[in-house]
Amino acid sequence: MGEVVFPGRTMADPRRHGAARIFWGDPGQVALSTRWNPFSSDNIPYLTLAHHPLHYCDQDRGDAIYDVDAFFIELANVIRQRSPGVPIVAEALPISLMHGLASTVFNQSGLGYSKDRNGASF
Repeated sequence: MGEVVFPGRTMADPRRHGAARIFWGDPGQVALSTRWNPFSSDNIPYLTLAHHPLHYCDQDRGDAIYDVDAFFIELANVIRQRSPGVPIVAEALPISLMHGLASTVFNQSGLGYSKDRNGASF
């Protein structure tokens, strides 16, 4: 569990989003072609859960449904009870990021994915 971080050299704006990552295998063995191919049938041995963008909205909604921390705390409690040998680590979560100039222009224009539009995100 930790903050999502991008690679050191990137064109993307830095973001401070909380997330939790669950591993059930070695992520180092996943090929790049598998990670970036939505139609790949190969297994990826981890799952990353992040806060919904409305979690960071200026309006205080008071709704825990957008907050991954509450889920992760409950999950960590269950893991500690049932499998005490499984490590639970709090550290930054690196995200592989690949995009170019076209993606940057699209996202900076306000037309990109998951933009907060005065309390509505789509």
